[in-house]
Amino acid sequence: MALESATYIDELVTTNPVAGDNVSQGDDHLRLIKSVLKAQFPGLTVAKYLEQPRVDLASATTPDLSTPASNYVNITGTTQIDGFATEPEGFTRVVRFNGILTLNYNAVSFILLSGDDILTEAGDHAIVTSLGSGNWRMISYARASGRALTVATIADATEGASGLVEKATDAEIRAATAGVKAVMAEDLESASAFVTIADGASITPDWDAFINGIITMTGNRALVAPTNLQAGTSRTIWIQGNDATDRHGSYC
Repeated sequence: MALESATYIDELVTTNPVAGDNVSQGDDHLRLIKSVLKAQFPGLTVAKYLEQPRVDLASATTPDLSTPASNYVNITGTTQIDGFATEPEGFTRVVRFNGILTLNYNAVSFILLSGDDILTEAGDHAIVTSLGSGNWRMISYARASGRALTVATIADATEGASGLVEKATDAEIRAATAGVKAVMAEDLESASAFVTIADGASITPDWDAFINGIITMTGNRALVAPTNLQAGTSRTIWIQGNDATDRHGSYC
């Protein structure tokens, strides 16, 4: 007559019923098992899969996440996804994206963390949960690369406020290019390296093109006033001949 009292699975006694119990008592054991299952898993209306391997599901406009017999679904293909098939509220799945496709944001039916469309990358993961009536919300999203899903917009720095600063190139340093540019210590040296000024019968240096310039003259030359002069700045020009022949330059 062995019949334990149990509410949850852990309280069931695996040796019951014992040998010699009346067959008529079998219905008591069946009722006990059913009541324990109902108490352990209340309100279940869909299948639950515990620690099952990942299962593939082809991408579609609204894939049915209840089709794979696993809580871990691998979306294959490249078809744009506008949401998922209708499931009861609270239905949740871990979704992996096998390749590149677009998740089409909708403020009601497909609420994504980005607040905009997401272009997936191979190996990205998301957790999505049903809100009922065919509506879904993304709970989390992790890039396979580890990059952030979205990049915050940072304003340009000013003389009075921190912000985004771009490293200046050598050419931008020489030309005093306007904008939010940072000059690194090593750039002062590289920007000051000699820049070749083109030889010709008439040479017009471009002030914005060099800090230290070099001209190799192959003949007598006329040097014309530089273009793009910057008030308060100076430049150095090294003039040399290309061989032992004497050269002369006239300035105009």
